[in-house]
Amino acid sequence: MPDFIIMRHGEAHPPGVDPERGLTGVGREAAVRTAERLAADGVRVDRTLHSGKKRAAETAEILHRRIGNGGEPEVLAGLRPGDAVEGAILEMQKSAVGLAVVGHLPHLGRMIARLLGGDGEPTLRTAEAVHLRRTGDTWKTIRVYPPE
Repeated sequence: MPDFIIMRHGEAHPPGVDPERGLTGVGREAAVRTAERLAADGVRVDRTLHSGKKRAAETAEILHRRIGNGGEPEVLAGLRPGDAVEGAILEMQKSAVGLAVVGHLPHLGRMIARLLGGDGEPTLRTAEAVHLRRTGDTWKTIRVYPPE
């Protein structure tokens, strides 16, 4: 069964320090720790998708280097914070291979709630990942990977 990972980007610089909001050293280290825990548990993905924002792209690169099966992370339109979740959910639902999605709140919380059929919107801490599995149309949480 393929693995599906939803991960929030690592801590980013404030706009006054870095207008593109790349990862801080702390954010990079936290993303590495989360990715290494996923790898240690044998989680593998064939594709890693991100929003295109610098902090998500950097986090996706860290994650994919540790759990990816080759290739490079890809930008997926519709993963920005205020975007509707339907496009990203459709990408996950149609995937027959392991897939990681790296993005932002509140978007990721809405995706998780919709996939799991819940009412609330889970909040992910920076560099936190949720491991999901799908059986038919049913999704379930395998484990949550906090950065510490």
